[in-house]
Amino acid sequence: MKFLLTNDDGYLSRSLLAVMEVLKEYGDVYVSAPLSEKSGTSASISFGKNISVKKIHNNFYAVDGTPADSVSFGLYQFKDVEFDFIVSGCNVGYNQGKDTLFSGTIGACIVASLEGHKAIALSTSSNDSFEAVKEKTKIVLDYIFENKLTDYTDILNVNYPRGNKVLGFKVGRIINVKENKDILLENGVEAAYKERQERLIDHKNSDVYYTSRGYFSITPLKPSLEDLDIIDKFTDIIEKR
Repeated sequence: MKFLLTNDDGYLSRSLLAVMEVLKEYGDVYVSAPLSEKSGTSASISFGKNISVKKIHNNFYAVDGTPADSVSFGLYQFKDVEFDFIVSGCNVGYNQGKDTLFSGTIGACIVASLEGHKAIALSTSSNDSFEAVKEKTKIVLDYIFENKLTDYTDILNVNYPRGNKVLGFKVGRIINVKENKDILLENGVEAAYKERQERLIDHKNSDVYYTSRGYFSITPLKPSLEDLDIIDKFTDIIEKR
């Protein structure tokens, strides 16, 4: 297999290097990752800016832009390579709940999907060591490939279990909780993020619920913004006017 690897923590992230080592067990790895940390950039691209690129070594580039820019560059730079998967991560910190919307890790996968590629986003606790990331990455990729989960969706959002105990795999729902504006305004975005996570820990079936209890949370995502449930209804209403 052939993989394009990126992230939003920057090309020097030890978690990215841990994933790279694991991916090499499955095939060839090409890297196009941001030059510096670009967390929270979603699928944004660098409008009106000349993007510089630094070649680290063969098939490994650092892009002075967002994760979305990095994927776009990687697909261009390695245009002769037929990638089996675009892998984004492993992010240091979870991409769960509505924070998934803001994630640069997820944003890279959205761009990859829009370009016709299967994509896997990987995220873990900030407490996981290099070896823990490698071990968990191997476990979940074996599971994904053996069960051919990407045959059913273009994007998988994977969050690793918290701690060393791995109990298995669950489909984690992206449950939305309303923002606590007092915490956001008084203590900032990081405090609001932590407060949302705490409120979701006991929300059964949520991605936070499962990872806090020792499971890999795997969530299928789609990049389309269309509300397909009502688009036919809207068509009937508008075309009759």
